[in-house]
This record gives sequence, structure tokens and C-alpha cells, in this order.
Amino acid sequence: MALFDTLRLASFATVLAFSLIVLGISGYWVSQLQGVATSFATSSSFSLAVSVITWAFMFPILLVSALRRGSFLSWVAIELGICGFLWVLWLASASYTTSMSAGITLNCDLALTTEAESVCRQYQAIQAFSWLNWLILFAYIVIAVIFAVKAMNKGQSVWTMEITDLAAAASGSATDGSTIAASNYTGKAPEPNHYQQPQYNQPVQQYHPQGAQV
Repeated sequence: MALFDTLRLASFATVLAFSLIVLGISGYWVSQLQGVATSFATSSSFSLAVSVITWAFMFPILLVSALRRGSFLSWVAIELGICGFLWVLWLASASYTTSMSAGITLNCDLALTTEAESVCRQYQAIQAFSWLNWLILFAYIVIAVIFAVKAMNKGQSVWTMEITDLAAAASGSATDGSTIAASNYTGKAPEPNHYQQPQYNQPVQQYHPQGAQV
């Protein structure tokens, strides 16, 4: 597996895992704070929505690119567009969550009760994983654009190319599938059997014994 494909798989898997964590904590907050703290409930609802959207977009394109070739979901343009859209959403989610603390650095160790400490750490988890998802998506988009520019400089048609072929196109080792001719396998013909059976129709010489002379 190429280095770009490994980085792509690791980035997508990490973002999906972090999104699942944010989804769980935000869903819990929405159920607990509904009608109590409107501002925190709104922030949690937005983080919850971003997590669901991330799974709805990122998981299908990762699955399709691994199991099927030729789908438009695997195009470089489609994937960069989706990742850019998710990057904006995670930036908004992280900024919205951070603004809830009003610029105050929270120290959860100073919480008076265990429940308050738990809420503080959950808030920090949502904030941290939101910023991490934004950072991972930003790094992946930059790397993908660099590979796309390198492939374009080599005369490759990039935007409708499958994302899994981008690294090979950037390195110049990609080949057009229409120019690859399948080689025909020619088996070795069986050698004729030169074994000849013995012939039994040869004349048999008769033996005439000579009589004894008197």
C-alpha cells in the first residue's frame, strides 16, 4: 500500500473515531440539558449534527473506494469537496464549543463535586476532539492538493481520477488502463508420441534341420 493511501486510511479512521466520541458525549448532553441550559444544549446539538454528517459522508466514500472502482464517489474532486465541507463544519463546531467557556481556561481538578468534574471533562473532550478533527482534515486536504498539483504537472487528468490512483499519478508511474494490452498465455503444445509399437507381421524364417549323413 502506498504512503498516501496509508495516510488517507489513518486520517479517515481517526476522524471517524473522534466523531463517534463527540457524538456520544453531545448526545448525552442534549438529553440532559434540553430545556435547562439553552446555550449549552444548542452547542451540543450542533456538535452532534456535525458528527452525524461526518459519518454520513466520510464512511461511504471510504467504503466505496475500498470495495469498488469507477464510482464517482472515489473521484479526487468529490473527496476534496466533501473533506473541505467537513473541515468547515468542524471549525465551526470547535469554535462554537470553545466560545462557551468565554475565553476562560478550565481546570477540572478544581471542581467542587465529582459531577461537576465529569461535566468539565466532557466539555474538554468535545472541544479537544473537535479541534483535532479540524486539524486532521486540514492536513489531509493539504497533502491531497500537493499530490494533485504534482500529478497535473505531469499531464495527468486529476479531478476525475480515483483517489487511490493519485499517488501513482503524482509519482509518474500511473498508466492508462486503455493502453494496457492483456498478454495471451500460450501453453506448450504436447509433444507427439514417437513410441512405435513393435511390428509382429514380419515373416518368420523356418528352420529345417539337416538329417545325419549315413
